[in-house]
Amino acid sequence: MLKYILIIAILLYPFSAIHASEGGSSGYLQGSYGDFASGMIGPSGFYMRNDLFFADTSIGVRTLGGGIDSGVDQQVLGDLLKFAYVSDFKIWGGQYNASIAIPIVLNATVNGRVSGGGSRVYRGGDVSGIGDIYITPAALAWSWENHHLNANLSFVLPTGGYDDSRLLNTGRNYWSFDPTVNYTWLYPKRGHEFSLALGYTVNSKNPDTDYTTGDELHLDLMLAQHFSKSFAIGLTGYWYEQVSGDKGDLPLGFQAGDFKGRGVGMGPAVLYNSKIAGKDMTFILKGITDLESKNRMDGDIFMISTAFKF
Repeated sequence: MLKYILIIAILLYPFSAIHASEGGSSGYLQGSYGDFASGMIGPSGFYMRNDLFFADTSIGVRTLGGGIDSGVDQQVLGDLLKFAYVSDFKIWGGQYNASIAIPIVLNATVNGRVSGGGSRVYRGGDVSGIGDIYITPAALAWSWENHHLNANLSFVLPTGGYDDSRLLNTGRNYWSFDPTVNYTWLYPKRGHEFSLALGYTVNSKNPDTDYTTGDELHLDLMLAQHFSKSFAIGLTGYWYEQVSGDKGDLPLGFQAGDFKGRGVGMGPAVLYNSKIAGKDMTFILKGITDLESKNRMDGDIFMISTAFKF
């Protein structure tokens, strides 16, 4: 069973958010950091994972482009390519690994509401293209008995398309620093698993709007039962809390610091392993529904993932 779990574990690096910039979203996409065996890594070598996902979300009044938007409903169909490398090199007893995640917006649509910010009017319409790339140049992993820990230093790069007059963009137009610790307890004999991913995101200023999104704390959890080396089911969830307020000038008497976000959600997850053309393949289905949301995109996210080792 461990061999198949390790195929996906190193590739559990998160999505870069591709919703409209600033108010209501961030470089953290709810539930995307946690998965089966998120604290474990595999044998040395190169890995690939592909995530196809659909997000159907909405939000009320929010900050946008240095103005105020009255709210949107939006649907995003995207794909995320993740590449990871695990070395035999160790630092302080931890095994060095690194990764890069490249988000691609296949189609994103804004529906159903009129928006504006004072005298400002934002342009709607569909968008597609490359999103903000998530890179982890350094991570270290440790294992002892049934406990596994992987700590990483990660960055979100402003590589996506951005226009401060648009309701929807593929990028956020600012850098983020996102150190994260992933932990897994796995009891192979009975197939019990508990995994978590705890991260803290620090965002730089958006130079086009002079607006800074506050620091963000995010936690992803997974409770799972592995019935065999080929099949597991789990309950996944997340908690998100913006721990410091936004900074920037807003019209109509609004204060940026009032737009601190919060969110809680959960949903089912299924894992299936199979051998295709002689190669071990892992497939994951996951859905997350927001149970509580404040000043943040609220809705449902569905993911289909495939992972393998080269």
